[in-house]
Amino acid sequence: MSDGGPMGLLALLAVAFPLAGALAAALRAVPERVLLRASWVAPLPALVLAVSAPGPDVVARVEVAWLLLGLEMAVDPWARVLLVLAGSLWLAAGVALPTLLRDDRRSSRFASAFQAALAGMLLLVLAADVVTFYTGFALVTYASYVLVVHNATERAVRAGRIYLVFGVVGEALLLAGLAVAVGVAGTTALGDVAAAAGEGAAAGVPVLLLVGFGIKAGMLGVHSWLPLAHPAAPVPASAILSGAIITAGVLGWLRLLPLGDSPLPAFGPVVVGIGVAGFLAGAVLGALQDDPKTVLAYSSVSQIGLVLVPVGIGLAAPELATPAGSVAIVFALHHGLAKGALFLGVGVAQAESRSRPRRAVLLGQTAAAAAIAGLPLTSGMVAKGLLKDLAEGVTQPWGGALYLALLLSGTASTVLLGRMLWLLTAQGGHEPPPGAAAPWSSVLAWLLALGCSFAVTWPVVGGWLPGVAPPAVTDVGLWWDQSWPVAVGVGMLWGLSRVGPAPSVPAGDLVLAAEAAATRLRGTAALGGAVIGLPPLRRALAGSVERARAAQARTESLFARPMVTALLVLLLLVGVLAALGVTWP
Repeated sequence: MSDGGPMGLLALLAVAFPLAGALAAALRAVPERVLLRASWVAPLPALVLAVSAPGPDVVARVEVAWLLLGLEMAVDPWARVLLVLAGSLWLAAGVALPTLLRDDRRSSRFASAFQAALAGMLLLVLAADVVTFYTGFALVTYASYVLVVHNATERAVRAGRIYLVFGVVGEALLLAGLAVAVGVAGTTALGDVAAAAGEGAAAGVPVLLLVGFGIKAGMLGVHSWLPLAHPAAPVPASAILSGAIITAGVLGWLRLLPLGDSPLPAFGPVVVGIGVAGFLAGAVLGALQDDPKTVLAYSSVSQIGLVLVPVGIGLAAPELATPAGSVAIVFALHHGLAKGALFLGVGVAQAESRSRPRRAVLLGQTAAAAAIAGLPLTSGMVAKGLLKDLAEGVTQPWGGALYLALLLSGTASTVLLGRMLWLLTAQGGHEPPPGAAAPWSSVLAWLLALGCSFAVTWPVVGGWLPGVAPPAVTDVGLWWDQSWPVAVGVGMLWGLSRVGPAPSVPAGDLVLAAEAAATRLRGTAALGGAVIGLPPLRRALAGSVERARAAQARTESLFARPMVTALLVLLLLVGVLAALGVTWP
């Protein structure tokens, strides 16, 4: 092992601790009761590593050459921030698990996936080479599938299948892009691979990586799995899925796209445009949902659109790459903590029927929603203030339009999360029995996440990240910029409430549209054959559609089998190692 000193040992422990917990749960080597009660302990080494790591100008590295094909990890400023995000959310979600899964016969499986997802997340956050990063990314993908399908309802199983199909497509795109980029770079070091992406034979790699990581992040266009999968999972799983795990895609963009290298004057603005369209479309689609968890899932699509904006700026203007990367990380931290608190709060609100505690929960949910909207003195004030400052530094012609669009993000978020609060107030089919009280562990988990969402972001921006500084609290102009869009959103909510109920759009949008198109195609094929008067043609067209639908169903069922999933993970890992040219020593 190379000299990483205490930091290196702590980095190894941070990954090994939850991995050992996942194995213990899978093998049932520890009683379920003990395992569930100790779930909150797993992220503690990661949190210790984050707060004890060096400052923004120091990177602690560790290399374990004897572990399989070698393991390289680094603790840099981005890693520190995301360690805090992952550690805080898994800690809060772990506090809620013992009560929620007390009588669940599948609790061991959930606990194993819960710990494995944390291990994968920490591994990719700390990764310094492509092989380590991809290994962590794949572990997160397949552990998350188990979390999504845990309830074993028809809704959860269908959501899990759709998630897995999207996930496998994303893995294939990443494998192709990384193989080409590593071949051009001649090394697996993340920095060198990112610099090679987009050059020469790797000219198309940024597109593959954008879409491949975009599937995990919930980028507009490849987002449809997210509003189906996140609401179907148990509340603690929803909190880490929407709060932390989608950040794996964001980190992939930042680590492996060529930010700070050769400018991509055409690609960068396209990425920014996708981001702007994403935060607007996510807000509109989310405001038309009837389930608070689905609204929050679409809110994640909207917020990931905002995270994508600094990524595009860094691609278009390499001189802004350092602040752009830091702004994206700050936004991911702010959104992840607030969104995790909102998901946990939905679980508490839906279990609480007593009026006074329920009002307190709704007040806390309003505070977390205000942070997402960007009201002054919240984490959103920091993240959105930094994003607007970054947009002001863009000298390209589209910079002014981008700044105006970002001002409206507060209005969009206000309308979207106002819908979520209204649904919580109305309960909408989730009315608990009279006198029911939310479990104390769920309340504690929610309060912990809510506290982190307000307490963590400001100090992190104050000294952990290069190229950014916290906004001045006394800046009257910033207060105005952050307040009036929210006020407009509140006014829009009032106006919408006066015109009657809003129309409803089913969750999943593009997936449902594709399914509907397939159904229409089936009918069109039959009608076309009848009109033409050629029964063989009619049968051929209808048979083709039927075979395609049957193949889709068989594929989804195949991916739903744990053994097939495990073999697929193994094949993907072997494939990436072979493609990257890594051989056994």
